[in-house]
Amino acid sequence: MNGVRGAMDPLAAAQGFGLPISSADAVPWLRVKSGRDLGIALALFGLVATRQRRAAGVFVLACTVTPIVDALTTWSHGASTALVLGVHGSAAAFCLVLAPALLLRSGLRRRRHASPGPGRLVAPDLGDGLHRA
Repeated sequence: MNGVRGAMDPLAAAQGFGLPISSADAVPWLRVKSGRDLGIALALFGLVATRQRRAAGVFVLACTVTPIVDALTTWSHGASTALVLGVHGSAAAFCLVLAPALLLRSGLRRRRHASPGPGRLVAPDLGDGLHRA
């Protein structure tokens, strides 16, 4: 369920998510899920915006549990296998592709900058933002 859609129309979002909910009693729980989705999206955006690729990769990998639990929950409550795999399975697969891509890219970038080449000495980065030659 999209975080914004869940906040605006929680019952319709629940149907698209794969939960057969039609009672207004469930709206507070749907809003909790909406807040979770928005929080995850904003955290990931913050990591990417600040170029924290490795942290973003670890975060995405850890968040892979979310669509897996969502898939199991919706499937056990009667959602069709097609919906479960199409919505939640694809989200989990995307996480499992994106996380290693972020982790590998950050590792390659670090290795490329760590090796100064033959005969070149480079002062260590002290983390103060100053570049020394």
